[in-house]
Amino acid sequence: MPTLSPWRRRSVVANTLTALALFLASAAFTLWQNAHVAVLWDLAYLLDSSYRFVLAFQHSGQLPYRDIPFVHPPLTFLIQAVLIRLFGRVYWHTILYAALANGAATLLTWRIALRLLPQRWLLVTLLCATLVPLGIYSVYPHPIYDSDCLLAVLLALYLLLRTEPTVPKRMGAPFMCSSIAHEGGDAASPLMRNLLAGAACVLPLFFKQNIGLPFLLIAMACIIAILITRRIHKRPIAPQLAILTGAALASAAALFLLHLTVGLTNYRYWTITFAAQRRLPGLTTLLSTYHQPSLRWTVPTSLAAILLLHLSEIDKQRVLTDAQDAVTVQVAADTQAAATLRYPEPSGSGFISRSKRKVRHAMLAHRVPNAALRGAAIALLLIPFAYAALTFFLADNPSDRADALLSLWPHLLLLATVFALYQLRLRPTILTLLPFLLLAIIDGTFLSQQLWGSTYALWPILILLLVLILREAPLNQLATPLTLTITATFLVCGTLYALSLDRLSYNNLGDRTSYGVPTGPFTHATLPALRGMATPGPYLPDFENLVRTTATLIPPGDGIVLLPGQEPFYFATGRTPRFPVLLLDPTTNPYSPTQLRDEARHRNIQWLILNTHLQLNADPTNLPAYVHALLPDFTPVRTLPGYAIYHRTPLTHPVQ
Repeated sequence: MPTLSPWRRRSVVANTLTALALFLASAAFTLWQNAHVAVLWDLAYLLDSSYRFVLAFQHSGQLPYRDIPFVHPPLTFLIQAVLIRLFGRVYWHTILYAALANGAATLLTWRIALRLLPQRWLLVTLLCATLVPLGIYSVYPHPIYDSDCLLAVLLALYLLLRTEPTVPKRMGAPFMCSSIAHEGGDAASPLMRNLLAGAACVLPLFFKQNIGLPFLLIAMACIIAILITRRIHKRPIAPQLAILTGAALASAAALFLLHLTVGLTNYRYWTITFAAQRRLPGLTTLLSTYHQPSLRWTVPTSLAAILLLHLSEIDKQRVLTDAQDAVTVQVAADTQAAATLRYPEPSGSGFISRSKRKVRHAMLAHRVPNAALRGAAIALLLIPFAYAALTFFLADNPSDRADALLSLWPHLLLLATVFALYQLRLRPTILTLLPFLLLAIIDGTFLSQQLWGSTYALWPILILLLVLILREAPLNQLATPLTLTITATFLVCGTLYALSLDRLSYNNLGDRTSYGVPTGPFTHATLPALRGMATPGPYLPDFENLVRTTATLIPPGDGIVLLPGQEPFYFATGRTPRFPVLLLDPTTNPYSPTQLRDEARHRNIQWLILNTHLQLNADPTNLPAYVHALLPDFTPVRTLPGYAIYHRTPLTHPVQ
């Protein structure tokens, strides 16, 4: 068995301990967040829909897409359904999953970043440490399809980069660092690795369509561009063919399975056609992300800094070339003089020593103006981060502070776009085309809820973009001050932003500190199925009281409509949903008020439960219209804190 050198052993130990620390810290942050908040509106849709998946496959019941409307891809719900099937209806398993997924995403981001910039191990680790408060399940702590999709994207990126040859030297920077740099190559990558990388590119599509579809299309376009280029240069194309084959096989298998279970036409209608009708924004809305007034000066400032760095590098090379030319001329003159006067031939080492001194003196003389240019460039690059941090701490409320931090996104995305276009001058590889892939992921995610609503799980992708930018000359020269500034800004502002739960401010989160952190009091669930759930306000006690009341009041086989469906009622009670719509949300509910009433009559729904004290700050769209349409068919039976229970009026509307 080979023995590792002491340096190698230290490297392995350092990497292992760092990986463990990043994983555990990210997981612990998610658990901490979930110990203080439960967004009942979102959890109801996740848990009840997942429980419906369990019932559908257990009892051959109503299948999503085929028998009932369902607008999201299935994998997030299937994961939760598997947890329910294996461990029962227990909420804390769901939270444990989110914690483990957050740790895994941070770990994958760190490994990818190390492959991109291995000679800057400490700086990469510092950047990835910001994902503890800004990970995929840190800002928004509950399991959700966007975050799951980005975990799948990170896995696919990691596998794709492992199919690349050893990371080459770029702009004079060595890219070899222990075992991290050599993880594959044209000959070294086995067939199974390439097939798996291609298959992994398909996976995000079945978590979230607006992220997974752009990612798959751009990834395959990049692979095809690489294949064509390699074919033109008569280089092996087997790795690219294997990746494309893996993606094709995975896509075919997934589509065939959907065809056998729910029907491709049904799946396409609900997840593509209907979802686009309800959620896809217009071009003006998408471009509004880049309408921030601060971009008028932050982007020119950064471009000016990059120009100064280029001028500094050009000037440095000119001085070095002039000094070397002068030394060459002087050496030739001294040699000729020695030969003319018949002196002994001068020592080569003496000439070399004097040459080195002259070059060094020339560089020292150039150091002051060069340092001035670099200092000005550093100041210009750091101004946007300093401005964002200053605005963050001067803001009066959590929403303004969140806007200050998120204002860095358009600035960094525009710089990344310039960088991506600059990369087109290079031969296509996964590495050189990676910026386009990352930008496609971000822009695809913005299709859902634009900047404010969509960035909560995107921070790992932004970190990878920053790593790609920092590895390029001339910014590579300033990697240390830039990384320290970015890390400090993201860690301090990001931690306060995440702890303030501002992304969840569409809910009533009770009293807060001056920085928006909820102070409670927090109520904890007592029902076995909800154990581990906690949130400010009376919402959990009221909901548990409803569960206990319905257990004695409503027969298990009776159909129930809950308006607007804020609570995970079926997950908590174990009842079978008998109405197709679980949540009165425009993105998931295809029925108008009259259609909903007619559907309730057709399915002989006997009970209506109306939530009268929502955790949401605002009523869902058209809630009064739905209530007005349904109430004439029902008679009040019981009033509880936060709820009103109605029973269908006998013989008024017989089943059709």
